[in-house]
Amino acid sequence: MAIVAILIGSTLGLVTGLIGFLFLGISLTNAVGLYLLSGVGIGMLTTGYNVALCVLSSRNQATAA
Repeated sequence: MAIVAILIGSTLGLVTGLIGFLFLGISLTNAVGLYLLSGVGIGMLTTGYNVALCVLSSRNQATAA
């Protein structure tokens, strides 16, 4: 699941950086920074979401028994 989170964050960060560089006219340095920040942030959010799902799933299994 962590690999999926990294891939999702990386892809969305790349798209965000490219849009900023190509269409909004920001510098290449700022576009790379935007790529890194948004990619890491989205990856962390996705990982947190996956962890929360696992915790809730295991909690539901424990209470069902």
